[in-house]
Amino acid sequence: MSTIIRDAAPSDITRLIALSRRTIRASHSAFLGGETVDAYIASGAVDRCVEESIGRCVVILRGEEIVGYAVWREELIDLMMIDHAVHRQGLGTILLRQVEAALFR
Repeated sequence: MSTIIRDAAPSDITRLIALSRRTIRASHSAFLGGETVDAYIASGAVDRCVEESIGRCVVILRGEEIVGYAVWREELIDLMMIDHAVHRQGLGTILLRQVEAALFR
């Protein structure tokens, strides 16, 4: 299956929010507790972060599915998220290398 990295588009926002919520729940509930994670997600902070960052964001796709994304601010990677369902498959490494190369050109 092919892996593609491209600039995020406004049409990706809904999928990025869903990926973020799913991954935060799966990755953080064990140490923060489900209630805390649910409250954070319910606050709208996740949604706002994605919406405000869409112009500084790239997505990684496996086939047609967005499986992760990265956001930068100036010369810094601000956020990277890989869908919990595809952790440990090297996608984060691929995304990190691509974003670093673009930032330091």
